[in-house]
Amino acid sequence: MKRAALALVVTVVVLGGGDALRALPTSYTIQDLGTVPSGQVPFVTGLNASGQVSGYFDVSSSVEQSARYTSPSGWVVLTGGTLANSSNQTTGINDSGDVVGYRTVGSETRAFRWHDGTGLEDIPQMSGGNFSNGLAIAANGDAVGWGNSSTGLHGWRASPLGLPGVVAMIPGSFLDMPCGVNASGQIVGSSFTPSFAQHAVRVNADGTVDDFGSFDGPDGGSNACGIDTDGTVVGQASLNGAQRAFRSSAAGLVNLDSFPGSTSSFAESISGGIVVGEYFLADNSSHAFIADAAGSTDLNTLLPAGSGWVLTSAKAINASGQIAGEGLLNGVRRTFLMTPVSKPADKTPPVINSLSVSPSTIYPPTGAMVTVTVSVSATDNVDPSPVCAIAGVDTHGAPASNAAVTGPFTGSVKATDHGWYTFTVNCSDASGNVASGSVDVIVPPDTTPPVISKVNLSPSTIWPPKGQTVTVTASAIATDDSGVAPVCKLGNITGPGTAPTDFNVTGANTGTVLAVGGRTYTFHEICTDGSGNYSWGSADVTVLRDTTAPVINSVTASPSTIWPPNDKLVPVTVSVSVTDDVDDAPACSLTSVSASGATVDDWSITGRFSALLRAVGGRTYTLGVTCSDFSGNSSSRSVNVVVPPDTTPPTITSLSASPSQIWPPNGKMVDVAVSVSATDDVDPNPSCSLTSISGGLAGGAVVTGPLSASLRADKDSVYSLRVTCSDHAGNRSFGDTTVTVTKDPGNGITRNRPK
Repeated sequence: MKRAALALVVTVVVLGGGDALRALPTSYTIQDLGTVPSGQVPFVTGLNASGQVSGYFDVSSSVEQSARYTSPSGWVVLTGGTLANSSNQTTGINDSGDVVGYRTVGSETRAFRWHDGTGLEDIPQMSGGNFSNGLAIAANGDAVGWGNSSTGLHGWRASPLGLPGVVAMIPGSFLDMPCGVNASGQIVGSSFTPSFAQHAVRVNADGTVDDFGSFDGPDGGSNACGIDTDGTVVGQASLNGAQRAFRSSAAGLVNLDSFPGSTSSFAESISGGIVVGEYFLADNSSHAFIADAAGSTDLNTLLPAGSGWVLTSAKAINASGQIAGEGLLNGVRRTFLMTPVSKPADKTPPVINSLSVSPSTIYPPTGAMVTVTVSVSATDNVDPSPVCAIAGVDTHGAPASNAAVTGPFTGSVKATDHGWYTFTVNCSDASGNVASGSVDVIVPPDTTPPVISKVNLSPSTIWPPKGQTVTVTASAIATDDSGVAPVCKLGNITGPGTAPTDFNVTGANTGTVLAVGGRTYTFHEICTDGSGNYSWGSADVTVLRDTTAPVINSVTASPSTIWPPNDKLVPVTVSVSVTDDVDDAPACSLTSVSASGATVDDWSITGRFSALLRAVGGRTYTLGVTCSDFSGNSSSRSVNVVVPPDTTPPTITSLSASPSQIWPPNGKMVDVAVSVSATDDVDPNPSCSLTSISGGLAGGAVVTGPLSASLRADKDSVYSLRVTCSDHAGNRSFGDTTVTVTKDPGNGITRNRPK
C-alpha cells in the first residue's frame, strides 16, 4: 500500500540536454541491473545523465533501504550516517549522483539528501512540522518535496544546508506536493484546488503558477512529476473518469494513451521531448511505453527478439535516451537499463517530383467552403515509400478559419474575394528527413460591400439611471449586390467609460451598458457579405439623466454628549437615514468636523461613519455628513456632539500644618510643612499649593515651596496658611490651617532649632 501511494508523487529528475525533440530509436540494448548484495531487487526512482540509477528495496514488510546503481560496480546500499538505522527511500537523483529521499526517525518522517563524501544530510522540517518527504533534486542540489508545518501542509524547496522555503501553488490550496524540478528551477507537482480537485501544476522561476487542469475540465483530476528542460510537463489526467498519460503543450494537454484495451496510464518522465511511462490493462497488468510527437509505442516492441523481457514500467529517461524501469525477465521481477542503438543517419530528404491542386482558381467568391484536392509525387534515395501529406494552409493574413486541412491530400478554403491560399505539402522518409513544396489556390475578388439601411436598438432609451447593467438587442436591415443576405452582428460599442465594465458586446447581436444618467452609447453593427466585404452602421442608446439629490432623513451621533470633559479622544459613531428617488443605496460618509477653538489635534475622521473627538469642556462639535447617489447628485446634513463644561471645584478633604505649634518664641525662623488631600468629580489629580500666609509680625512668614513655609517664632503670633486646589478645568477651592507660636511648652509643641 505504501508503494502504491508513492507512485503518484515519486518523480524522476532529468537534467541536461537540449529542448529539441528527438526521434524514437528503432531498437535498444537492455541490461539487467541485478540485485543489491543481500539479493533483493530494488525499485527504480530515478536516472541521471551518466546512467546512475536511484532506488530502494524492501528489507522487510515495514522497512525499506535506499540504494544507488553505478556501472560497472552495480547496486550500492546507502548505509552511512543513520540511514542504516531507519526505514528510508531515495526518490530522485541528479547528474552529480546526489540523491534525495525521506526516512523515518521515531514517529517522524524526515527528508534527506545524500552526497558522496559528506553522506547523509537531513533537510530541516518546516516550522512546527513533524514530517517531510524529499521527492526531487536539481543539478545545483536544490531539493523539493512536501510536508507539514504549524500552518498546514505545504510544498517546499530547500537549497543545500538551507531551510526549506514554502512553494506556493494553486491559491487557496490546502495541500501542495512538488515532486519534480528542472535545471531552470521550474517545479512540477500537484495541488488541491479549493473545491478539492487535484491538479497538476508548474511553478515557474518567476513565481507564476500554471494549472494544467484535466481533460475533463477544472473539476477533473490530474497529477504530474516529470518536467523537461523546456518546462514541458508529463503525468496523468482524468478523461471521462479514466486516468490517461499526458504531455503539456501550448494548445493544452496531449493524450499519450492510444493503446487498445488500456484502462489507465501514467507518464513518468520526459527528456528532449521523449516521454516514458506505463499503461494498464483490464487484468491489472502493465506495459512500459515510450512516446514522441508522432505518437506512443509499447516499449516491448523495441526490444531485441527473444530477450525474455516483459517491460512493465518505464520510470525515467535521460538526455542520452537511456531508459530505466522495471519488468519481468523470464517471469521474475527485475530492473533494467535500456540504451538506444545508434546507426548511421540518413540525412537526405525525399524529392518532390510534381505537385498540383484542383481547383486552383475558385469563382464566384460566395463565401462558401470549397473542397480542394492536392496531388503529389515523391521519391527518396533510401525509403521506397516516403509519406506525403498536407502540412498546413497559409491564408496570407485572412482568418485561420477560412481554411482547413481535412485529410492527407484534401482541404477546404473559403471562397472570399482576394482569397489567396498556399497549401504546403511535406514528404518524410523513415529517417525523419523532410522535403516541402507548396501550391496556390486563388479566389478573384468581390469588392462591393453590403448596404445598411437601418440599425434598430431595443431599448433605445434607458430609465431609471441606477447604475444597473442593461441588455440591449441590436439588429440591422442590410442588402448585398450578390443577392445573398449579408450576415450582420454587433461589432463594438463606444461611449463613456471603459469596456467591459461600462459597455460590453455579449453576443452576436446583444450588448450591455451601464445605466449612468446623461450617458449616450453608440452601437456599431457590421454586415459582411460572402466575400468578406463589410459595411458599418450605428445607432444610439441614451440614458436619461437623474438630477434629484438624495434626501437625508436623519443624522444621529452616538454618543451625542461626551462626559467627562477630560481632554481625552472619544470615539463617536454617526448613523444616517437616507433615501433617493432612483438610487437604492446612496453612498454616505462623514466628511467634516468643526468646533470653535478646536485644533487639528482635537479631532480626526477614522472611517466612513466614525471619528475621534477630544473631550474639551464647553465645546460643541458639528459633524457633517454628505450623501451622493449613483449619478453624482449629493446633499449634506450635520449633527452636533456636545461636551458639557466642568464647573465643580475640587473638594479639600484634609488640611494640616506640621508643626501646628512652635516653642519657644525665640524669634528664629522655623520650617513648616503643609499636608493637603483633595478630590474632584472629573480631574483624578487636582493640583494643590500654599498660596498665601497671613498673621504674625511683618516679615515673619515666607512661602518656601509648593507646600512649605518658614515662620518666625515671634511671641503670641498666629499664622494662617491658605492652600488653593485647582482642577484641570480651572475650578478652584480654598482651605486654611493655622500655626501658633506659644510661650509655654506643652504636648505636641515643637522646640525651635536654630537655623
